[in-house]
Amino acid sequence: MQHLFPNQVNSNSLPLAYFTLDRNGVILFVNDNWCSATEYVPEDVEGVYFGDLLPDNQKNIFPKTFREFRSKLKTDFRTYKIRKKSGEYAEFILYARAETESGGFLKAHFIMLDHGSLKTTERELTRSKYMYKLLADNIKEVVCVYNITQGSHLYVSPSVTALRGFTVDEAMSQTLYDTLTTESRPVFEKAVDEAETEFLRKPDQDSPFFLEVKQICKDGTEINVEIQARFQLAANGDLEMICVSRKLSSSKLEDTIRLMREKEVERIGELTGDMFCLSDNAGRLIKSNKRLETTLDYKFVELSSNSLATIIHPDDKLMFKTVIENTTDDFVDEIDCRVKHKGGEYRLINWKITRFDAEKIYLCARDITPPKSVANKAIFRQVLASKNRPLIQINEKRVTKPESMAAEIAEGRSYMTAVADFSSSLIRNIKLLEKKDIENQLKIIYKVARTASVQSEDFAFINKYAAGEYVPVPLLLSLEEEGRNSLEDLAGMYEQSELKISLKSQGGLIKIYADPTAARALLRSMISYMIRQSDGRGEILIRAFREDNAALFIITNKELKSPSDKNSIINIQRCEVVASSMGGSITSDSNPTTGTTIKIKLPAVV
Repeated sequence: MQHLFPNQVNSNSLPLAYFTLDRNGVILFVNDNWCSATEYVPEDVEGVYFGDLLPDNQKNIFPKTFREFRSKLKTDFRTYKIRKKSGEYAEFILYARAETESGGFLKAHFIMLDHGSLKTTERELTRSKYMYKLLADNIKEVVCVYNITQGSHLYVSPSVTALRGFTVDEAMSQTLYDTLTTESRPVFEKAVDEAETEFLRKPDQDSPFFLEVKQICKDGTEINVEIQARFQLAANGDLEMICVSRKLSSSKLEDTIRLMREKEVERIGELTGDMFCLSDNAGRLIKSNKRLETTLDYKFVELSSNSLATIIHPDDKLMFKTVIENTTDDFVDEIDCRVKHKGGEYRLINWKITRFDAEKIYLCARDITPPKSVANKAIFRQVLASKNRPLIQINEKRVTKPESMAAEIAEGRSYMTAVADFSSSLIRNIKLLEKKDIENQLKIIYKVARTASVQSEDFAFINKYAAGEYVPVPLLLSLEEEGRNSLEDLAGMYEQSELKISLKSQGGLIKIYADPTAARALLRSMISYMIRQSDGRGEILIRAFREDNAALFIITNKELKSPSDKNSIINIQRCEVVASSMGGSITSDSNPTTGTTIKIKLPAVV
């Protein structure tokens, strides 16, 4: 502005209202046109703080905006209401530019335009309000514009009748506080006060806030309503609040949990290396990660307009559609089917499918195409053919080095995992055919294979932990819950008709602070050791309780008078090393009276 108003130009000769402020916001100079617009004379205002001419709501904002203007040293424009000498307020648009000296702020130059004279702007504003009203009148949610300064509604959308039973005129005559129940009013007031303070501190930022309240309907009933609101400054300087309300069909907690779950799964989808997507019930994509596009070479828009079934191989399409239509939220369905790549060839894709809610389905997919395209059955034949060594027999006596045993355990674990996964996949597909006898046999195969796989993993982990090759990450755990999970993992070791195992506990009160993997491997190893010693017969009692500052997990077989010298893959000494590193111990005792007892002692969390 200093370039527009050099010293030799008489500011009073300008056809515009003009004034200057010092760095503190104090008026230094006003020209004649400024005086004509405000009815003041120079002596009335020169030396007066400019904020004193503004209404209270703008007076609170002015120091911050002026401070930012001084720091940025850039052109700025804002609308202010300025109090004339007569006491009435008039709207003006102020265009400002900073004058600098030696790189620092010296003073501010302002050109002031009468807002009322800008008819074009007024017409555009009117049109914007009309378009906003047209939109608000035709949406399901209730939209209202509430003048906080005046305490009255400026606008209420017609959907208020469907929500609360009031007509628009009846709702307009109420204040926002009139619509709330007694217990919701303090909640609403607190939220509005905090949001208003934040808005006045940062008026240039759009910061909506949310809250749940109870509103009163015309018939006297109460409904849970979620309100999304944001503040704005009206042209006349009044503070206004725009609110969008919707009725909650469920509690806020349920809504929050659902949203958290959706966001969590979507975040996992972005982190996973697999293809991940959300579809509707017809299989049309709603969301997907980039891995899906890069693997199949389709764009999202191509898969969002048609069902995924359109790119499934004709022979696999019925299976895919059947699973999509019947999947539930309490089970993850898994199938393998061929999917057509955009280039024309088919890729074998492993799908894991589960329901998110009544309208949406989550799908996670992995490309398992072998080097040469083969049918589904051939895949498992390849897996079996590659595993040409027999499984390790738990009770088989053999002389072998620990390194060799670890390698064979890993081999067996890989094999048994493949068997368990394949059995699980067959169980899901057999269910569709309602073959109960086959399903029960497959469940037995799955249970045995899963237990063998878990035991192999425990063996490898205990050796790795005892060798110092694992860094534990302790978490707060329930000893009872870990015990029950361990029993479930070992269900394939024994027939329940021949061996009875019971767990008694003080409930979830027994807490330990330990690495989850180490704790579970330790419990499973000791339970499986007792099962082997019992030859899968008799009765085993497990007790979990707290004694002083210790959590005790005691495994007892009263009929086992003395353990045999059977060879076992479980190394008790290495298990003791793991327990010791967790601040605990493992002891065992056998006598003809009480039988055999294994005691795992770990520090309890107070």
